[in-house]
Amino acid sequence: NPPLIIDLPAINNLIPEPGQDYVRGEVLGFCEVTEREYALTTASLPVPDQTAPNTTELRVRPLLTNLSVKKQARKSGIGGKLVDACEQAALQWDNGHDEIILEVEDDNRKALQFYAKRGYQEVFVDPACRRFNTNGFLLSKERCTKICMRKRLALQKALLADENVNSGKATLSAFLKSITNTVFR
Repeated sequence: NPPLIIDLPAINNLIPEPGQDYVRGEVLGFCEVTEREYALTTASLPVPDQTAPNTTELRVRPLLTNLSVKKQARKSGIGGKLVDACEQAALQWDNGHDEIILEVEDDNRKALQFYAKRGYQEVFVDPACRRFNTNGFLLSKERCTKICMRKRLALQKALLADENVNSGKATLSAFLKSITNTVFR
């Protein structure tokens, strides 16, 4: 087992949480989730209304970025735990998010499969993106195609709300209410 960190005040910018253990050791994975204004068109929504005009919905959404797991630690569940933690964080923010989005480069097939297995669905493809080419002495930008993916968090949101009310006993009514609010809003 990695050694516990006992001298927590010596660590800058750490506000220890009661009951949490902090350990020294190698970082095996990393992930971020932030709130950003992000536009999606109504045509990219799960059930587009074919008779309605195609409009853009710009709002603050949780955006999952920079998931990375050390090569030797892949296939161990670390990536899934990191994504789960980001989804839970987004659910607990004040905005009451019911979805989380991310972007994946189209040539990253393993990542696309990983997210699809976790319930993320392709929303649109953006062929006009840029990424940094790190192969030379100087950084340069090159064109790439990114796929935007989204996961609806209705089930997790209902379970979290129910857990807060009923101490862990999920009810069907809370789930159905959450689904109704998510799909028909």
